[in-house]
Amino acid sequence: MKLAIQLWSVRNEANADFKAAVKQLKKMGYEGVEIAGIDSLSYYEMADILKQEGMTAVSAHIGLDELENGEKLNGLKALGLKYIAFNGLGISPEKLDWTRDYLTRMGKIARDNGIYMLYHNHDYELIGSNGEIPLDTVYNAVDPEYLGAEIDVCWVKYAGIDPAEYVRKYKGRCPIVHLKDYNGKEKENGFSYKSVGSGVVDIKGVIEAAKSADTEWLIVEQDDPEEGKTPMQCAEESAMYVLKNI
Repeated sequence: MKLAIQLWSVRNEANADFKAAVKQLKKMGYEGVEIAGIDSLSYYEMADILKQEGMTAVSAHIGLDELENGEKLNGLKALGLKYIAFNGLGISPEKLDWTRDYLTRMGKIARDNGIYMLYHNHDYELIGSNGEIPLDTVYNAVDPEYLGAEIDVCWVKYAGIDPAEYVRKYKGRCPIVHLKDYNGKEKENGFSYKSVGSGVVDIKGVIEAAKSADTEWLIVEQDDPEEGKTPMQCAEESAMYVLKNI
């Protein structure tokens, strides 16, 4: 497995000086990036810089409408991506057929262009009733050829599910695992993100599960830095912890 970082984690730094940010991240031990939150450069410009710096563009978080926009799609391909990811899926039993057909169609477009489409979860897709997990219903409905999982272990933990078990559940279907940590508190009562390995998520257990699930990339994501630290400081702490435990 290799280590990457989602650029949303350092979005201000990357938007201010993309090349300098990439250089700094590479020095920390990151081998790749996931594009997210960057609006100061085009996909083509990012592709050039990443190539110059020897960094892999692993994936990009997109709106699925980009797959039907020729210019955007060509830009994604210029990055050399193997994966794209999206989130915010509305899941309801009444719309399951539509959801299956739509995601299958979009997944086929991605596959036809050499890219595998993944879904990035939050906590709400994992909270259901009668022991049923809504996101699992979608994964069961869509052919794995067209929809994979980008499992965010922070939100899996927050939803009350064992992250390592959930990663193992999707062996062969989760090429990317998002490593994110938090302090264990509820959103309404002091929730905050932590550098990976310093919160309540069993990151070591997740890494072992990812190995057994044939995951290719571990991607650090920290939406906001810890109080008193910069995003780059948090990125470095996370990299140090993960690289010691891969």
